[in-house]
Amino acid sequence: MLITLSQPEKAGPTGPTTSQGSTTLHGKERNVFVGLVAVLFLCCLSGFSGVYAEKMLKGQVTLSVDEFNLELSLWSFFINCGLAWQLDGARIVESGAFQNFSGWTIGVIFVSGAGGVLTGYVMRYADNVLKVYATAVSLLFSSFLSYCFLGDETVKSIMFLLGASNVLCSTLLYTGVLQSKSPLPQPGQNDVEQNNIKSSSELK
Repeated sequence: MLITLSQPEKAGPTGPTTSQGSTTLHGKERNVFVGLVAVLFLCCLSGFSGVYAEKMLKGQVTLSVDEFNLELSLWSFFINCGLAWQLDGARIVESGAFQNFSGWTIGVIFVSGAGGVLTGYVMRYADNVLKVYATAVSLLFSSFLSYCFLGDETVKSIMFLLGASNVLCSTLLYTGVLQSKSPLPQPGQNDVEQNNIKSSSELK
C-alpha cells in the first residue's frame, strides 16, 4: 500500500468510467475491481513468499546465502525461459536470445542481480519487513533522482507526497529512531518501587 501511494501518477488518455467500474485507457477497457483484487492477491503472495523464504534461510536451510540465491535463481531461470519461448519463440529462433542487447542492458542485468544478492543477505541477517521498507525507500530515492536528472514533475503530486511521508514515518517507527531513549516502565514496576519505599520507611 505504501509503495502504491508513493508511485508517481502517470497522465494518460483515460476514458470515461462505466457503471460497472471499468475505464478505458489507450482504447482498451480496464476493470478497476479486477485490478484491485489482483493487486491484493499479489500482496498476499508476496508477503507469504517473503516470510517463508526468511524462515527457510534462518531455520531449515543449511546452505549459505549465496547457495540459496543460486538455487532460487535456477528456478526463475527455467520459468523465464519458458515464458520467453512462449511469447517470442519465433524471434529467438530467428535472431537469438540476446538480440538488441547493449551495454546498458547488461548493466541493468548486473544491477538487478546484485540487488537480488543483497536482498538475500538482508533477509538472512535482518528480516523480511525491513526488506520491504528498503524497497519502498529505494523507490523514493529513484523518484528523487528521476526528478533531478530527468525533470519528472510527477513527484510533486499530492499522492506521491502522502505515500513518501507514510514510507518515511513507518521506516523511522519500525527502526526505533523515533522511540524514546528512556525505557518505558514495565507493568507493575511502579507498584514494586512504591512497596520498596514503604518498606524502607517502616524499617526506619
